[in-house]
Amino acid sequence: MAFLLMKLVKPFFLPPTLLLVGMLAAWWGVHKGRRWGSRLLLCTALVYYLLSIGPTAQLLLGSLEHEYTAPSTLPAADSVDAIVVLAGGAAVPRNNEIVELSGSSWRRLWKGIEITRSYNGNVPMLYSGGSGDPFQTTSYEARRACEIAAVAGVGDSCFIEDGSRTTAESGEAVVEWLRKRIPAKKGYSIILVTSAFHMPRSVRVMESQELDVVPEPTDYYTRGKRQTPMALFPQIEYFSQSTQGLHERLGMVWYRVSGRIK
Repeated sequence: MAFLLMKLVKPFFLPPTLLLVGMLAAWWGVHKGRRWGSRLLLCTALVYYLLSIGPTAQLLLGSLEHEYTAPSTLPAADSVDAIVVLAGGAAVPRNNEIVELSGSSWRRLWKGIEITRSYNGNVPMLYSGGSGDPFQTTSYEARRACEIAAVAGVGDSCFIEDGSRTTAESGEAVVEWLRKRIPAKKGYSIILVTSAFHMPRSVRVMESQELDVVPEPTDYYTRGKRQTPMALFPQIEYFSQSTQGLHERLGMVWYRVSGRIK
């Protein structure tokens, strides 16, 4: 119930819903002849513009993407217990359709495959994450990811955890999986693979589970992009990036308030 409530409440703190509420309130104010209605409409349009341009996207998402960088060299195989790849979403198949991973999932998985191959398959890769949709509990993503890993030649090193629904639950599930796999060991070290913007929250979650984390960010959206005059024109790409940046920051605030991270 708490998970469902969180999923239903969260949209009201993010730009798409907030801007819609602002426009509806402004329309009502203008319709009733209230002066604040036109002012609210102007403010809503200004917020939409700011969220839809490159500099804002760079500020909100780019700052997250640059918080962690991958190490110049990978740690020795005997010092790593697992390569953990966090799920990034997949389309729900209908009939006999093949499960399609999202763009983020593809890039995260491929990074995990590259690292696994660099270790010659001697370090297990755990693909962690189930369905984040409270109305669609069945998850196909992790299984599909390991099928792709098998095609890439590392199928024997790929394991799945598809019961977690949030990043916090993934952290708990990873520790549980490691304890079952290496019960005699007390401290665990992982290489963590996820989108660069998701890495700050993910590292904090894993460290809260007393895991030693080596970050391997991937799936960059702002790195290497120059801010030209065209970036001052509203674009859906920038709006999406700004929203994602706010989503991550909201997630970190919620995790701190609920005691999941420090």
